[in-house]
Amino acid sequence: MSYTIINLKGMIDTIGENEAKSILSGFSCHTNAPDVEQFIKDKAVLFAIQGWSQTHLITAPHKKRHVIVGYFTLANKVITVPTKNLSKTTQKRISKFAAYDSELKAYCLSAPLIAQLGKNYTKGYNKLITGDELLNIACKKVSQIQMDLGGRYVYIECDDIPALVNFYARNGFIVIMGFNNRQTSKFNHENIRDYVLWFTKVGAVESEFDITINKDFKLMLKGVDWTSEPEQIIFGHVFPQNSKSADKLFDEFLETAPDYY
Repeated sequence: MSYTIINLKGMIDTIGENEAKSILSGFSCHTNAPDVEQFIKDKAVLFAIQGWSQTHLITAPHKKRHVIVGYFTLANKVITVPTKNLSKTTQKRISKFAAYDSELKAYCLSAPLIAQLGKNYTKGYNKLITGDELLNIACKKVSQIQMDLGGRYVYIECDDIPALVNFYARNGFIVIMGFNNRQTSKFNHENIRDYVLWFTKVGAVESEFDITINKDFKLMLKGVDWTSEPEQIIFGHVFPQNSKSADKLFDEFLETAPDYY
């Protein structure tokens, strides 16, 4: 089977954003991977335009025309891998291309992330390509990029489902158990903001004591799930507003006043 790779950003530049969204709206994924379908339909175009990640569509000939049989999305990320989760052999291999952080006791390296990988189940198009073939195409694309930019590694985050883990393992990926505590869904913008404000210097109470040395410090925060412009976090602890008196709350909210006290 002869496959063609189409860069989504290039397609958008050629036919326009609305037409690209219309084409992607027909993509259907397996019921066990709703996030893969949601991404290609609702986020892939925006992410490509903003440069947060780049999606590549895979087409194959079918009944005298080309149809989309799958896609993959690539992004560049910095990953931190604790040494406790690596064998001595793997540590030796990864040390050639990663920086060791003695405080974190982990290796840090920049590597391409295969952020999304999915087949198109519309009209049985998924039968025109295997999962192994789709992953192999994605990895070859990464290798081409690394020929220009350098690098030796590519990584994928997946749920701890035996079938998924075995799929990637048989395709040459090293399984690192415990990466990010395998809770990637919790590494979102809201949780990062709370952590920054409650457990880092950014959330210090200095300003309450007229200490102004850091008053002009600002942090621009953008979690992996944040699709808007980066949120500006101002230095200083966040204190809740004083509650209004019971009388004022009843005047404003009537019988629901206790919910706001």
